Amino acid sequence: MHSTVYSGMIGIRGQKEVYRCDESPDGINLKLLSIEPSLTIDKYATIFNWGYSGNAPIQLAIAILLDATEDPVIAKEFYFEFKKDIVSKFGVFWKISKQEVLEWLNKQQSKRALSKTSWRK
Repeated sequence: MHSTVYSGMIGIRGQKEVYRCDESPDGINLKLLSIEPSLTIDKYATIFNWGYSGNAPIQLAIAILLDATEDPVIAKEFYFEFKKDIVSKFGVFWKISKQEVLEWLNKQQSKRALSKTSWRK
């Protein structure tokens, strides 16, 4: 079984660090989540941050959605809501699984589909 978890923490020197941890039968792979891919979607900040509503949390929301879905269109469409619902509420240390990200995304897509059909009635 393969699972992915994203986690954030404040480093020794006060810098914010975001990691992607992949666990598989072959072992665990831990790496820093790169900001670079998210900058191709939208550039709000050159650093990640969380726990409030601002530009750096938006950049983190884009990065997590892009990494979890591998779909730039989805990341661009949902990053604002993901920042508002999830990233802005992260504490000093946090973690969220890829599965939780995708479940949140499925709920948002269902809400949008429902609201589009509701107004047509």
